[in-house]
Order: sequence, then structure tokens, then C-alpha cells
Amino acid sequence: MLSIHLSTTGVMDMARALEVMGKRLPSAQALVLNRVGTRTKAVVVATLPEQTGLPRRIIVKAVKMNRASPNKLRVDIWTRGGDISLKYFHPREEGGSVVARVYGDKVVIAGGFRRSGRDPNRRMVKKLNGHVYVNTDGGRWRGHIRKVKSGVLIPAEMIRGKTRAAFDEVVHRELPAEIAKELAKILP
Repeated sequence: MLSIHLSTTGVMDMARALEVMGKRLPSAQALVLNRVGTRTKAVVVATLPEQTGLPRRIIVKAVKMNRASPNKLRVDIWTRGGDISLKYFHPREEGGSVVARVYGDKVVIAGGFRRSGRDPNRRMVKKLNGHVYVNTDGGRWRGHIRKVKSGVLIPAEMIRGKTRAAFDEVVHRELPAEIAKELAKILP
């Protein structure tokens, strides 16, 4: 006589394990996203100063991160702002012009100034706030000045060049490994 015996204990154990995993999965996903997001932000902050010529402290203040939670499984690395003033690129007056380092290259602004007064008594004035200006009256001084900008936009720089390549490299290298590590912890 042929007898077939089926036991559902293994299936029930697996169903219980999957139920437990289903409850812990959103928290594990948020943990992985936050871990990789923090590393990615560090890489972005490390590469942007070299790419733009801005000091690291300015980049650290500008780049923000919204962390993931079990209800919001998304990490946002963001910044905002427009054309950055030359004030932040270590400008200095040299022979009737201003020299700054934008994108790591020396930029000369002919006729630019940061200080007030005649040579040799030029001095920094609180009203000019350290920015770089040029005279808009063309050779004559009537007090009409214009602030000079650098052309650097941090949001645009975050999505191109070395910063974009570093971002993609960290995400593609570390995200799958972190996911596998967390799944190994919660799977039976």
C-alpha cells in the first residue's frame, strides 16, 4: 500500500518567519538608506570643494540631507541657492584688479575692488561686506558699482563632473552590499 504523508509545519514556520521579516523590513530599509546616504553625502562634500573652488566649510553649510524613516523610504541630499559671490573664493586685490580662484583656476577681475579709499590708505569697509565690486561708470567715479558673481551654482555642480561620478560610484558599490547584510540579519 502506498501512503503519502504531508506535513505543513515547515510551511507554517516559513510563513511565521516571513511575517516577522515583513514587520522589520521597513526599518531595515530605512537603516540601509540612511547608512549609504550618510556615506554618499560625505563623498559629495569631499569632492565639491575641489570641483568648485569653494572652501569646505561653505560646502558643509550648503549641502543638507533628509533622512529616511520606515514611513518615508527615501534619502534626499539637497542644496539650494544661486550664483555665488566672489567673496567666498578667497579674493585679493592686486594692482588695480581682484584675483580669485574659481573652479580651481585663477580669475582676474580687471577694475574690481574690495576695499575703499585711495592708495596707499585703502581699507576694508563694513558697508562693502568683503564682496568684489566693479565700477559701472566706466573710468569715472560716481559711486555706481555692481557686485561681481562667480558663475558657480552648487546645485548644478552637485549633478555633474567628479561629484556625480563619486555619488554614482558610492551608491552602486555600497547599496547592494548593505542590503544583503541587513537581509541576512532579518531572514531566518
